Order: sequence, then C-alpha cells, then structure tokens
Amino acid sequence: MSTLVIGHKNPDTDAICAAVAYAALLRIQGQSDVEAAACGEAGPRTLFALSRAGERPPRLVLSVRPTAGEVCQRQVVVAEELESLYETFNRLREHNITRLPVIDRDRRLKGILSIQKALDLLLPGRADLDRARVVESSLSRIARVLGGKFQNQVDCDREAEFFVTVAAFSAKRFTARIESYDPESLIVVAGDRPNVQRPAIEQGVYALIITGGNKLPRDRLRRAKERGVNVLISPHDTATTTLLMKCSKPIRLAMQTDFISFEESTPLQEVRTRMQGALRQALFPVLDEKGILVGVLSRVDILHPRTTKLILVDHNELTQAVAGAEEAEIVEVLDHHRLGGSLVSHEPIRFINEPVGSTCTLVARAYRNAGLNPTPGIALCMASGIISDTLHLKSPTTTPLDADMLKWVGGFVEQPLEAFAAELFAAGSVLQSSTPRQALQSDLKIYEENGWRIGLAQVEEQGLELFWKKKEELRSALKELNREHKFDLSCVLVTDLLSHDSVLIAAGNRKLVDSVAYPRKEHERDIFELRGIVSRKKQLLPYVSRLLRETQRP
Repeated sequence: MSTLVIGHKNPDTDAICAAVAYAALLRIQGQSDVEAAACGEAGPRTLFALSRAGERPPRLVLSVRPTAGEVCQRQVVVAEELESLYETFNRLREHNITRLPVIDRDRRLKGILSIQKALDLLLPGRADLDRARVVESSLSRIARVLGGKFQNQVDCDREAEFFVTVAAFSAKRFTARIESYDPESLIVVAGDRPNVQRPAIEQGVYALIITGGNKLPRDRLRRAKERGVNVLISPHDTATTTLLMKCSKPIRLAMQTDFISFEESTPLQEVRTRMQGALRQALFPVLDEKGILVGVLSRVDILHPRTTKLILVDHNELTQAVAGAEEAEIVEVLDHHRLGGSLVSHEPIRFINEPVGSTCTLVARAYRNAGLNPTPGIALCMASGIISDTLHLKSPTTTPLDADMLKWVGGFVEQPLEAFAAELFAAGSVLQSSTPRQALQSDLKIYEENGWRIGLAQVEEQGLELFWKKKEELRSALKELNREHKFDLSCVLVTDLLSHDSVLIAAGNRKLVDSVAYPRKEHERDIFELRGIVSRKKQLLPYVSRLLRETQRP
C-alpha cells in the first residue's frame, strides 16, 4: 500500500503543488511507494499551474478509511457454477481450503460452496435413498469427470436428472428392468457384455457407459448410432465409474445462496458490524459495483488491517484532513499553519511546522538541503505554490525564506517568474467559472473553537465587480453550508489581488455576526470591509478565533 502525500480538503494551489513536489522529492530519495494525492478537485488556477509545469493533477482520494476492497484477499480460488463436485473438491485439496465462492462465466457471484449440501448430494439420507441412483448433470460433464471418450455423441450437453443403472443382473432380468424406465433419462453402466449392451441399445437408452476401457464393436456401434444412443467409454472399473458419476453433479447444487457480501467501498467498520450478525458464515465475498467478484474476506482479515500511510502537507488539523485520516497512519506533517485539532500519532513522526508564507517554501528548502535540483516542472510547481500563497511575496505572511526559496526555484524554470505570476493570477476567476457554492468550497477550511464550529472560505479575484453582482447568491450558499456542515458561522473572504484589500460576508449565528468589529459596508448588515487584509491564516483567523473565545454559546 502506497504512502499518500496529501493536502487539506478543498485544496488550494499551495496544497496541491506541495503534495506533487514533495512526493517527487521522496521518490528521488528512494521511497518508491510514495504518491501525491488530493482530497478535493483542483481549481482553475491550480490546473493552470500544473499544466504549465507539465504535471498531472494528483490522484483524487476522498477517503482513506479502510474498505472491504482494500482489506480483502484478491487472489481468490473459485468454482464456476457448472463445474462438477469432483473438480471443485480437487481444487479444495490442491489449495488446502474448505470454502470458496461460486461464480458464473462472467465472474458474477452465484453463491458460496456449502460442504453440508455437497455431502447431502453424495450421501443421501435414509429417507432419500430412492434418489441414490439419480444423477443431475450432463453427459459431457460426466465424461469430463470420468476422463472418458465418446464413441457416439448425441445432445451430450443437456442438463437433466438421469437414472443410473448398473448391468449387474442376468440379461433377462436386466432387459425387464430397463423397460420399466423412461429411456430418455436412463444411463446404463455396463462392462463388456454383449447380452446387456444389445438390449440397452435396442431400448434406446440415453447413454451406454462401457467400463474398463472396452469399446463397442462396429456392428453394435452402428446400431447405437441408428438408435441415437450415446456411447461413452470409461477407463475405470464399474465401482469407480459409478462413484465418479455421482461426483459429476454441478457445484451449483451445493451452493449456499443466502449469504452476506460486501461492495468494495464498504467501510471496514460496517463490515465488522455486519459480520457479527452472520456467525455461521465464514467466507464473505467482495464485489465491485457491477456485482463482479473481486475478493473475499474472512474474520481474520479484519483483525489487523493494513492502514494507509499519510504525509499531511499544508495542514495539521484532522477537521481539514481527508476523510478517515484518524484511522490512517500519519507518518509526517509539513505545514505552515497554526497547531489545532486532535492529531495524534502512535509513533514519533517528523513534524515540520514553520511560520512561513507557503508550504512549497518548506518543500523547496528540503530539495536544497538534500543537495537535489528539481526538474523545471517541479520547480514551477513550487513557485506556483509560493506565489499563490504569498500573493507573489506581497502578503503579510511572507518571510525572507519565502523570497529566498522563490528566487532559488526560479533559477530552474524556463520563464521569468514575474510574467508567470501575472498569468497565474489571471488564470480564471472562481466566481466566474463556478457556482457560488462551488466557489465557497474551492478553498474552505473548518475550525472549532470554544464550542463553536465555523467555516472560513477564501476567494481571490482581480477586482470585486463579480462579488457585488453575486453577493446574494453567496449569502444563500453560505446558509446552505451552515445547514450541511452544522456550522455556527460561515464566512467568505473575497480578496482583491489588485488592491490587496478584501471584503467579508458572514452568515450564521446572529450573536457572532453582530460581534464582528470590522467596518460594515453601508446598508449591509453582514458584509464587512477589510482594508489591507489578504491573509486568512495570519490576519483573519486570529481575529475570528479571539472572537469565538470571547463569545459564549447561548
């Protein structure tokens, strides 16, 4: 299982570019099982940056909770429903197992082998002894189990219940006996006895099985063809032949069809719960969305499942992490935000959290400290993250290290970063290309403080004209977010990249909204003017956190 380098929910350019660049560094350093991932779709600006860098967007991973598909055994021994008991039981012996799923030719699950049903087919109870001579199968399957060869074949694939009689009587008694059965469903097992073979052929039985490897002579074979009688040569003696014929019944007759199965995406916690209610079932099939068998689970498989390893970049709070992160093994954190949440590790981990403007700054420094030069594409990735998060070094979060690392990675790219930064910021307005709801979720972070639960989104635009046109739609979208995420308050900081000012629109608990001390826009109760405020992390969040600590829940 690979280690995922992954940013926060609703990832911005810094989160995704940091994941891509850091995963590339770790692979260069010998960690071949590392890959970049994202737990949200990349926005237009990020896609522009990746495209210019010649890098693909990282794999989308919305949850790392262990699932049935991740834990199940993929190498599965199976039986096809039309295979014989004999073939299936030999496979059980070969693999030293006692259970297996039964599938059709398209690998769709049909059932699970029931040993009890198989024994009932081979060893009927006292009340069912009259069926001991009945074999439900096809002559072609019987021939396959016997390893026999046909001298004459007529409709050998017909599935039916056949009555089997062994020519152990005198010729006179045998002739009288077979006349009492329906010849279309009668199979006669005989050795090299002409006085038995002839009446069976004349009676027009369905099949004549000759044991001991003996063959019909030419005249009797000609008559069998005229009468439409199948002639099958068994290499075994009569006792072995009849025993193997019983074992030629199809495995579908021994299936358990009342069982529990799981889809690949079923969370492991649900698997455990449902297994507890199926104490008599030992093998649990795992299916894809089309019902195709992909694996099997046993109770042992879920005791100590493998967990996904995570390297968190651009965040350290579980509320912002990919779903299921609390069940994963977090092996490293690389971030530049406040400490928060309930992140816990079972072993010591590398935890780098520094007050710089961009996580990509820390990734670039890791390259330089390792004495490794990034490729032009990876260098442009890191430059994109730094430029985006520091507003090209103009944000108050910018540090000398950000400027130093941007200059260093700029030495590996093939165009001036000044021109690239202008293109990056112009690479698509979120408010223009997305619905208001999508715009809010494109860079939304969730925080909890003093019992309050809030969501802070940020949108960067070149000018605020679109904001004023869409403010009512944004209000409605914020209220939807509150209902969906059970927020007490949600806000969106809309930053003007040209003036380096922002506006804030808030929705939620009235007590919280009315406590915001920023200047209100004229005639607007919930829109605030934030002059000189461009950083959610360093400027807005500390203020909001203090507001939440000072405001008691009603």
